[in-house]
Amino acid sequence: MKILQILTYFSPKMGGEYNVCYNLSKTLCEMGHDVTILTTDVYYDFRVDNSLSNLLIVPFHCVSNIAGFLYTPSMKSWLANHIREYDIVHIHGYRGYQTIIAAKYALKYSIPYVIQPHGSFPRIIAKQSLKKLYDIVWGNKVLKGAQKIIAVSRFEQTSLIECGIEADNILVIYNGLPVERFLTYVSRDTIVSDDNRNNKTILYLGRLNQRKGIDILIRAFYQLTFKMPNVLLRIAGSDDGYKNTLVNLCHNLQIEDKVEFLDFVKDDISEYKYSDVLVYPSIAEIFGLVPFEAILSGTPVIVTDDCGCGEIIQEMDAGYLVHYGDVMGLANQIEYVLTHPLENSHKVQKGKEYIINHLSWTMIAKEYLQEYESQIMYPDINNDILHK
Repeated sequence: MKILQILTYFSPKMGGEYNVCYNLSKTLCEMGHDVTILTTDVYYDFRVDNSLSNLLIVPFHCVSNIAGFLYTPSMKSWLANHIREYDIVHIHGYRGYQTIIAAKYALKYSIPYVIQPHGSFPRIIAKQSLKKLYDIVWGNKVLKGAQKIIAVSRFEQTSLIECGIEADNILVIYNGLPVERFLTYVSRDTIVSDDNRNNKTILYLGRLNQRKGIDILIRAFYQLTFKMPNVLLRIAGSDDGYKNTLVNLCHNLQIEDKVEFLDFVKDDISEYKYSDVLVYPSIAEIFGLVPFEAILSGTPVIVTDDCGCGEIIQEMDAGYLVHYGDVMGLANQIEYVLTHPLENSHKVQKGKEYIINHLSWTMIAKEYLQEYESQIMYPDINNDILHK
């Protein structure tokens, strides 16, 4: 099968969209399929492994960037000349030039396509007026032309339904994980320095964004220091313009000596193993790969009950849940985790077994293939949608 993937930003720093597109594509290639990824040169990571002969990654130059709308006219020309060579198109993301032109040419040449918003569909947080304008001019037509809308959790499925997408048009496929990366055990003793061996380390790993609830974690950590003076907080991830606010909060609470800010980390497994607990305090997170990676690394997790990973972790009984915004509840939960290692071990083991058996990329890629094959065999394409 020849599969075309469309992605705006090809960089590990961009989180879920990149992780799904790249790992899915690699796995499909390892299974014998031919995959091409079209992306832009904005944040493009040239270090990413492209050693598979049947995986082609093509970055197109962005000639203008207007509020995150990346104009890449050379991608349009490429699609006009080559899209007919593919059996199916998989579009990652929803609001973008790349989505518009991929859908346009897929419909023009009767190539079925699926679209995976990765949580970008609801008009929340920022740029709400621009998002509404995009939906009216392009977005609604793009959605009508799609064979399926892929959600990565029931949480996102519910969000899409609340936004007016018909339930029959939504397919839930969980994110996969590269479990083989985590199978080689590295002892914590080889990672933790002598200076920190007697301290308890709390980790947040992810983008530094207001929606991630990091300020709530810092306030909970502040409360915890009164009970457990030997605790440290490590905050690791790329800055989305929110870092200074967090640094100032630590300064105002006078806990700068106990909080360490790290930039984007390449060796995330070491960070997980370095830590005694991973806290994921985000709101409206459609999935969240970080807690599952932490579990595979042997680290207990605390997540909010307002995210996609929370629904799975609760079903697995593989971690601890808190309400978003509950500072004291989070502080108490962190204290509980740090003082109950045996219970943590049982939960982590349950999580590991579930992830290995159900969330490996090999397993998840088979679900995507089944959907691709279904759409190729029974297409229902309206070529006039984008021209009305």
